[in-house]
Amino acid sequence: MSIQDQLIRLQSAKASLAAAISGKGVTVPETAKLDAYGGLVDQISTSGGGSGVRTCRLVIGTSAAGWTQSDCDVLCTGQGDDDAINNAIQQVGSMGGGEIVLLSGTYIVSTPIMVQSPNISLRGNGSSTVIQRGYSGSAVGVVNITGDNCGIAACVIDSNLTDTAGYDIELYIGSQNCTVKYCNVINVKGDATPVLIEGDSAIIAYNNTHAEKGIYAKGDAPMIIGNRCMASSLNAIDLSNESTGGIIMGNNCDGSSNGISASSCHNIIAYGNQCNGCITSGIVFAGVDNSIIAHNICDQSEVSIVLENSDDISVLGNRCKDFGVAGIVIAGDNCHVSNNVCLRGNGNPSDYSADQHTIWFMEGYKTVIINNSILGKDVTNNAEVSANTVVNNYTFTQSSGGGTI
Repeated sequence: MSIQDQLIRLQSAKASLAAAISGKGVTVPETAKLDAYGGLVDQISTSGGGSGVRTCRLVIGTSAAGWTQSDCDVLCTGQGDDDAINNAIQQVGSMGGGEIVLLSGTYIVSTPIMVQSPNISLRGNGSSTVIQRGYSGSAVGVVNITGDNCGIAACVIDSNLTDTAGYDIELYIGSQNCTVKYCNVINVKGDATPVLIEGDSAIIAYNNTHAEKGIYAKGDAPMIIGNRCMASSLNAIDLSNESTGGIIMGNNCDGSSNGISASSCHNIIAYGNQCNGCITSGIVFAGVDNSIIAHNICDQSEVSIVLENSDDISVLGNRCKDFGVAGIVIAGDNCHVSNNVCLRGNGNPSDYSADQHTIWFMEGYKTVIINNSILGKDVTNNAEVSANTVVNNYTFTQSSGGGTI
């Protein structure tokens, strides 16, 4: 039912109610009559929730999937659907925001979907709603969101390219307080970026990417939670550009070159992620400060966790098993490394070569390495011994740690 049909139905119900009251001979005070509240009719939410003011909900379907005009407010054909979708976005934007529902089907777009007004939500029907690129790649994105407080959920974004340039983007967020949830970005070729966030305070949760890159964030305070960015030949999750206050939690970045990479960032928390079998490193912080890496599983990676020129970092309770070169590599000042498990094989000395290390302290000042389970080989300490504390790390028996190998 369209918005106009709903308003006509509301007016009809009001007239019927007035006639019924009059027929009963009931005298209604002027202040209680429905006509006294006529000014509120235009503010009634058409979304059915009853709590919003001047919000809008439009339903879009495609005839290619069997939908008819009676099923939706806007009917697409399955070709050049960007015009209909972008017109709907503009209509909702003119109402101050609202929701656009994309029914099941494949929507082929000849130009990007542009969400430029605030407070607009695009919602699909999960894996059965596909927004498919029908044009060559660009840096704009198949879906481009530049309005604040907007979001996209439960859609498949199909890049649909046989080849692509490095600047290509599939989903772009350039505004504040936006969300991307339950989306799947597929058929991404080359080193195009499936998800790029340049706005602040974004929530990127429970999405899937399977490409050379994964989720790249450059804005402040991103929350990147529960995503699957596996087998990326570059970085699965990447924070950069002085990003501050980010939370990276519960993501699966297995089989990537770097599972989680943060460079030149501040106040980052990486918690409870899986970065197994990574070619270069499970988690790497480079030029990062005042951050936490805690309770991650980084097994079977070349190097499980790397701190490169990173200061004031806490590395706590991580599991780093069967690594290639090292469990944890530290090059930084004022770091605290404790309660981590680092071992190869069964944790016997014979499981290590001279070039393999449980914890490798390369350089730093005022760093504490304490109470780690580093079975089979003690801490490799190449830093100045008197300037740091390396104690009570466990090999087979309690060890004072700190030996240089």
